[in-house]
Amino acid sequence: MSDDELPTRQLERLDPPAGGELRLRRALAAGPPASRWPPPMAATALASVLVVVAIAVAFRPDPQRQRIRHALQLAMSPQPEIQVERADVVAVPSINPKVRIYTVIGRPMRQKPANARPAGTS
Repeated sequence: MSDDELPTRQLERLDPPAGGELRLRRALAAGPPASRWPPPMAATALASVLVVVAIAVAFRPDPQRQRIRHALQLAMSPQPEIQVERADVVAVPSINPKVRIYTVIGRPMRQKPANARPAGTS
């Protein structure tokens, strides 16, 4: 591509300073520098990252503790009225008005005769 085809063709052509073009070509041929950070600074940065990762792993929530915490919160939260089937429930007086105590007395289950058929069969 010639300079006449570039959109900058109307701009004045500038010549590099003496030896500048040679220095630029050598710098480009050498490639980018291996590391921009001096080794002590790179080591400090790496150590800092490792400390942050170690702290994050150490304070990661434990699934077992989360299950226990959830069970305790569920046990301590107010529950809706309890429904009991096939039993008699008797309220027992409590000194603390926030505590409800009940006695549950189970009724005996009716036993089916040995020759009874399940419902829906003939």
